[in-house]
Amino acid sequence: MSFEIFDSYSRWEDDKDFLKNLDRVDLSSISNGEAGGVPLHSNGRVAYIDDFDNHSLIIGSTGSKKTRLIVMPTLQILARAGESMVITDPKGELYNRTYDILKKNDYEVFTINLREPSTGNCWNPLCFPYTLFKTNDFIKIDKARELLDDLAQSIIPVKFSKDPYWESSAQDFF
Repeated sequence: MSFEIFDSYSRWEDDKDFLKNLDRVDLSSISNGEAGGVPLHSNGRVAYIDDFDNHSLIIGSTGSKKTRLIVMPTLQILARAGESMVITDPKGELYNRTYDILKKNDYEVFTINLREPSTGNCWNPLCFPYTLFKTNDFIKIDKARELLDDLAQSIIPVKFSKDPYWESSAQDFF
């Protein structure tokens, strides 16, 4: 087996080029910024952000200040830029810290709490298929059945087993 070595790709050649190609955001300004993204460099007053359509992975041990140094500034910058956000927040910490900021920037904030469904917003995955089913329109009824089949396959996946009878029966029963 042989491995080919590829030249690594980087948008930045050196430290000067790095800062030159990032957008500068004044963190003390309350006005909406034009750019939104993850801050890659900051002195506390000014942040340099990468506003390209990228994915970011932040890894750190418990207590390494990921939320304080990366997540909170990112959420504030994204809110000021008017970016859409979907945030996973199992402890509710980000919700408590950012709700006021997001409301000030005219965001609609929805919370789905699967542990305590009575708190926050609700979501019933059966509501839309039921609405379609009640129309007595065959095309909409077929769509309702398709949506229910998709939901059943998501909730009760058929494992790669020799006898998928039980999983398939559970999906059909659902």
